Order: sequence, then C-alpha cells, then structure tokens
Amino acid sequence: MRRVLQFGFYCWLGLCAVQAQYTEVPSTAPREGLLLEMDLISLATHRATLVHQNVESASISVGAILLSKGVTEQLDLQFGFELWHEEKETVSGATQSVSGQGDGWLRMKWNFSGDESKGAAWAILPYLKLPLADGAIGNGSFEPGVALAHGQPLPNDSAFNATLGWDILDDGAGGRDHVIYASAALTGNLSERFAVYGELGGAVDLASSQDWTTEIGAGVIYAFNERGWVDLAVYTGLTDSSADFTPVLRCGWQF
Repeated sequence: MRRVLQFGFYCWLGLCAVQAQYTEVPSTAPREGLLLEMDLISLATHRATLVHQNVESASISVGAILLSKGVTEQLDLQFGFELWHEEKETVSGATQSVSGQGDGWLRMKWNFSGDESKGAAWAILPYLKLPLADGAIGNGSFEPGVALAHGQPLPNDSAFNATLGWDILDDGAGGRDHVIYASAALTGNLSERFAVYGELGGAVDLASSQDWTTEIGAGVIYAFNERGWVDLAVYTGLTDSSADFTPVLRCGWQF
C-alpha cells in the first residue's frame, strides 16, 4: 500500500473527515462505527535508461484497505492490508513480473493538540508493517515507522495539511535503511459535495541522500452522501527516481 499522504475537507454534514491520497490529517476516526478507506486501484509507471538499456516498470495495487476505529475523541486504532499487488519490469523487451497479496499495517493516531476544523492541530501516528505479503511481493520483515501530522483551516473555505515521517526498513542485508518523507497539501471546497486539492511529497533514504523521490499531483473529491466519498488523483514525478505517472482511485465510507 502506498504511503498515504492525506489532507481533507469535511463531509457536508460534518460526520467524517474526508482525506485525500497521501498526506495524513490530525483528526481521528469517530468512536461511533467504523471508518473504511480503500485505494480501489493505483498504478505507478516509470521509464529509465540503465547501462544503455531501456527499463520500464509498473506497480499496480488493487484493494489497499484501511480500517479505523476511534477509541477516544483524540485516539484511534487502525489496521490496513493490501488485497493484491503486482510488480512488472521490462528490460530491453524482456518482461518479468511478480504478484500476490500485499503486506498489512497496524497504526495508531493520537491527536494531541487542537481541532483542525477550528485552528491548528497536531497528531502523532506510530505504525508497524506486518509481513503478510506473499513471498514474491514482500520481504518478510516487520518494519516500524512514525509520522507527525499537522492541519489547519485557511480563509475562503480552504485548508492546509502537512506530514513529516520516518520509516525504518529492512535493507535486505541484515541491516536497516532509514527513510525520511514529507508532504504538504492544499484543498478548497467548490460546493457542499465537491473539493479539489493539490499535493507535493517526497522521500529520501539517508544511506543514499542524493537519491530523492518527489511527486506532485492534483485531485478531486466527491462526497456522494453524508457518509461516503470517492477521490481521484493523478501524480507525476519530478526526479529521476520517482514514478513518471501515478493515477489513484480511492473511496471511503463511515459505517
């Protein structure tokens, strides 16, 4: 499941916070019921030239699900998993691919300061990747991380959100890679049901700090009733290491 960079406007009846593709929001899931968010499909494509060979890669994710349950007004627990994932690579016309079930995640969000519908708010989000993926897809390792989320309203019915995070990943050689990532997002409500947003995010492995990934994108959210929404976004890479093109279709429902 891709890093969730999420920011949000609020459903027209104010019952749940709608989140965009990547940047986290400080608000937590409500205590009543269950919040379901799902990346219905995400496709990232990349083309590069490596040692005089054309290399094309594609990463496809279907059914990346996040379930959130409020424990208190400021704390929620979350469980995520990826139903299906495929990685495909073509080098000079020869294609190899692997596919299968993806990994899982345990997450907790604590909104320790503020209410983003009224002013500046902050939340801390520790998480742990669970090695649930099929062998060809996952690395079989538990991988922890933590994120700090910020959000606040802006004039003219708009909002700003930002996320700063740290992943501790298995490097495949018995050690750990430390990856720092950050994102920022602006959103504006067009009507009671429609909102548009723009996002900018990037990540760097501290072991190879010159190898940045950076993406910029835009999307639209439609709240079809007081409990559910759909979200369509398209991203493009700004650095050689980034995916060239990534469309994502997402939805959510408050049970």
